[in-house]
Amino acid sequence: MYCAIHNNEVLACCDKELLGKKVRYKDIEIEIKESFYGKKEIDEKKLAELLKEFKNINLIGNKTVNVAIREGIVSEKNVMEIDKIKHTVIIKI
Repeated sequence: MYCAIHNNEVLACCDKELLGKKVRYKDIEIEIKESFYGKKEIDEKKLAELLKEFKNINLIGNKTVNVAIREGIVSEKNVMEIDKIKHTVIIKI
């Protein structure tokens, strides 16, 4: 998984194999860019730690989103699929 932190406020992570790809949902296209999702590679344990620290989180990829589900950060019902790829945005208040 690749991860980036923006302004010490937003955590963005994606599955490694998705970086540089585009996914579509109806008229919406999402490009999974290194400039947003980063190039720092992390493992599931580190992602689980980061998910507990941040209030604004953007995740794309089945492996990445499944870590958030397993850790109880997001419910499966709050996850959308785009081209069979899980995506979620989490905002904790």
